[in-house]
Amino acid sequence: MKIWWIIIFGILWALIFTSFSCGNVLAAKKDQIPENSYVKNAGDGWRCVWGYIKRRNHCEAIRLPANSFLDSDGFEWQCERGFLRDKEDCIEIVVPKNAYLIEEEYGRGWACERGFLVYKTASSMYECIKIAVPENAVLISSAMGDYWQCHSGYVEGDNGCEEEDVPLSGAASRNKFDDNLYCAWGFMDSGSDCVAIDLPSNAYMDKDGRRWRCSRGYRKLDRQCVEVTVPENAYLKDSGDDWRCLRGYRRDHDSCLLIQIPENAHLNTAGTRWLCDKPYVSSGKTCDLIDKGTK
Repeated sequence: MKIWWIIIFGILWALIFTSFSCGNVLAAKKDQIPENSYVKNAGDGWRCVWGYIKRRNHCEAIRLPANSFLDSDGFEWQCERGFLRDKEDCIEIVVPKNAYLIEEEYGRGWACERGFLVYKTASSMYECIKIAVPENAVLISSAMGDYWQCHSGYVEGDNGCEEEDVPLSGAASRNKFDDNLYCAWGFMDSGSDCVAIDLPSNAYMDKDGRRWRCSRGYRKLDRQCVEVTVPENAYLKDSGDDWRCLRGYRRDHDSCLLIQIPENAHLNTAGTRWLCDKPYVSSGKTCDLIDKGTK
């Protein structure tokens, strides 16, 4: 029985000694690390706190230009919506008439409305000019840009779209090999003939002329295009059929609510929620510090 007490006493002494030693090591490490840093989880070295970057043997605050924010990791910055990065600054995007902002970090930062084309002026400025669609033609939208195309029964000529001979009153034709019915652009197969596709208000035909799409600022609901209601502190997405809250706000049904950021926290890169600054950790609605030798 006596030997068991000796073993237990030895184990307890070892634990106390280890705890005391670790505390001294952590304290020693804490004294050795630079300002605005903390000891790594494994205890081997140090890391700069959020918003600082390691420069040799010290932590240097990251310089944020006007109209920018730090990303989730806290080591790099990005420009706010409506601004583009130009070396070490964020410059405001000048959106010309008949154009809208898009979510791109590089390039022009805007796109022309449907039916308009990017044009470079003599002064090297960019603007959106209206595409002139001739008579008997239709505007086509594609990933490569907008252009016009002649209606079925018409071909492109010197004077725009010129009429040509088309069987079945210009709506359909039959393949001479399989006798299948092929509908013209803007028509659909009803089984025995081709009927015109019913185009709702605020819609346009797609490139193939088989389906319709809602114009920007409208969304498809059943067989109609309904207007997208953009709430306060939100903007229309690039797709044009939905909206997104501004950075620092979160979507709540049909509105955008301000995100309440606790102390020692920051917005994530997308700006849709908050994250704790390292080395703080989330604890419900607050960010608490677990002693890692922060200095």
